[in-house]
Amino acid sequence: MPQTPATYCQYKCNDNSDENVADAVGSNNAVAYDGDGVLSTTNMRVDGKVNYALEFQVENGEYLNCDTLFDDIKTDTTGSICTWVYVDELNTAKLVCSVADTSADEHLFFQIGTDGKVYIGLVDTGGDTEWYLVTSSAVISATTWTHLALVQDGTEPVLYVNGSAANITWSNEDDKTKWLADLANINNMRIACQNYNGSGNSDFLNGRIDDFRYYQNTALTAAEVKALYNSGNGTEDDQVTYTTSRHQTIIIGA
Repeated sequence: MPQTPATYCQYKCNDNSDENVADAVGSNNAVAYDGDGVLSTTNMRVDGKVNYALEFQVENGEYLNCDTLFDDIKTDTTGSICTWVYVDELNTAKLVCSVADTSADEHLFFQIGTDGKVYIGLVDTGGDTEWYLVTSSAVISATTWTHLALVQDGTEPVLYVNGSAANITWSNEDDKTKWLADLANINNMRIACQNYNGSGNSDFLNGRIDDFRYYQNTALTAAEVKALYNSGNGTEDDQVTYTTSRHQTIIIGA
């Protein structure tokens, strides 16, 4: 029976105690912060897409520090980022996640614009944008859960919205093969903000994140992304079964 690799890191976002956000499949726990320091997840836990989610308040500068995960994935040449996201309003641009250099322009950013479009790009060590994609129309609505999946297979990135490949336009496509390994000086990873080029933590998300996953050196297929979307119901299971067009049952994460 065909099988795909397991999720490398999964934040189910059901945490309700101290500042630690548990990695359900590994040891890459994230840490919750606000502008004053570490933040108890008790103050962040709300109803999610599946069970609970973590809610981020932009006025408090709340985010997740994922530097432990970053240390493990910074040399990846392919990978997949998946998450459910819910924004309270679209009045400012909001970062879903980022991997960046705190003191230079080098970074990968995953952003929701005020127009409801998704903007994702990779800027290299010299400050040159290697690729930059934008959804052709608005795909994010306020107060609505949306599943997003960015898949880099080493040829070019593909964005899936609610289980289907999104229509996108390329603002820049100098080298669409590049991924984290091509960013020599990146040194941090954030969920719900970014930290690059001396700006500190900024561009905070005002909303919720649920079931954030990273697949290391793994490009999910369209069928696998659709299985995670699960007809709009989502899932927290690491192993997700589905039936292909040839009626094969495949396990994601076995």
